[in-house]
Amino acid sequence: MGISYRIGYAAMLIWLVAVAYGCSTYDTGREGFPWESWVGLEFAGLILFPFYFVGVFVCRRLWK
Repeated sequence: MGISYRIGYAAMLIWLVAVAYGCSTYDTGREGFPWESWVGLEFAGLILFPFYFVGVFVCRRLWK
């Protein structure tokens, strides 16, 4: 497995921890990071990570 996949997996794990933290602190109030930003972070990850992994796959296929 290449370094680009490892970076993607590490970023995805960090994203999952951030989503879990955002979901667990959703009802605690409006202090700190607003809940709209957590929802935006969740949707951004759902959209960006598949593009990243498909892009890495395509670039590796074209490179070889």
